Amino acid sequence: MPRRFFFEPNQRKQIFYAWCTIGGKVHELINDGDSSTNVGSMTLIDELQVPNKVHLTSHTLQWPKQRSEVTVYKQALIFFSVGPYCGEVLCDVLLIDGCHILLSRPWSFDNHVMHDGHANTYALKFKGRNITLAPLPPPKPLNLNQKGEVRKAST
Repeated sequence: MPRRFFFEPNQRKQIFYAWCTIGGKVHELINDGDSSTNVGSMTLIDELQVPNKVHLTSHTLQWPKQRSEVTVYKQALIFFSVGPYCGEVLCDVLLIDGCHILLSRPWSFDNHVMHDGHANTYALKFKGRNITLAPLPPPKPLNLNQKGEVRKAST
């Protein structure tokens, strides 16, 4: 029986956001097929003491909507798991706050990953099995009063 996924009306605007396990701890993961660089958070690398090395070809990146460039000096090989999938990814190490690991086109290409844009899922083979990675549901909007304060839930 095919697996069914929950579709949001504005699903096409949602990024792929999921939990992953790195070093026995749960961390945030984003898969962005439009990026050209896998990125590991400097905070994650420092917290888990992931071995890193000097980037052989230091380069600069410019994040969307930012005017300044960031120079990449380090790389780290990060071992992670999402559901039944376990893998590794070579990441540039940068100070980012949106997630702990950002997967992009190189990871998708190397792992023969297929993206279903309608369902916002990623399908790949792992140990001979077909696996579909599904995102977390988008966060619910906050219930704010007229002053912009969060309303307490009524009991």
